[in-house]
Amino acid sequence: MGTVYQKRHGTGADLVAGTLIQYGAAATFFAIGAFTLESREVEWALQLQLSMAWLVLGVSIGAILLLMWLIRQGAASQVASLFYLVPPVTALEAYLLFDERLGGLAMVGGLVAITGVALVVTQKRPA
Repeated sequence: MGTVYQKRHGTGADLVAGTLIQYGAAATFFAIGAFTLESREVEWALQLQLSMAWLVLGVSIGAILLLMWLIRQGAASQVASLFYLVPPVTALEAYLLFDERLGGLAMVGGLVAITGVALVVTQKRPA
């Protein structure tokens, strides 16, 4: 729903400003929960710091900027269909990086998802 709303009403918004507003709202919401429900004790090990840097800079900010750019460039349905690639790509990464088992059913499911996304992304839009 957010992708369709963004395509319809937010295509003229600045990507950086839009990302800042989205993350500011999310940070406010989760900060309230953290301060009321958690102890807020953190052990700042190097592994945690590197993981946080990757999750914040690469996955969060980079992914949202890419998503907003894709919405601006193409149809919202094509952009939304890319989310179906998350499970097969994650399974492949787990196989390559962590030696997790990749069974036949997982491979067939991944191929079905990839084929479906390819059909949506490569279809020609009516003029």
